[in-house]
Amino acid sequence: NQQDNIVISWTLGETVITTENGESMLISQGFHQPFTIDSAIHVPNVPIYIVYPNPTRSFIQLKAQDSDHLPIHLQLTDLNGKLIFREDMLSTDYKKNLQDLDSGLYILTLINNKNETIKSYKIIKH
Repeated sequence: NQQDNIVISWTLGETVITTENGESMLISQGFHQPFTIDSAIHVPNVPIYIVYPNPTRSFIQLKAQDSDHLPIHLQLTDLNGKLIFREDMLSTDYKKNLQDLDSGLYILTLINNKNETIKSYKIIKH
């Protein structure tokens, strides 16, 4: 009584975020990279922001290098473009509770007072 096992593994840089179990199979899918690394060249007068922790279970924190470019508008949307929230960042430290959000991928966009996008971040909510 021999049981055959078949394993198919394929990735485009994704770790497991969900696993489906059946009587005779196991399927996993998700994100491989737990974080992204962005390289940048220093450009004068361009504000620097740090968003962490990412991935997150409960909150995100945003730190601005300085207050010269504040206030900025923060906009969080889901992948369908649905607006989750839009708030102003008035100081160099900002913290937002995300506990009530469903698990998934969100886009945090930083917008200046001229309504120009400064930067967008992929936020992974577990």
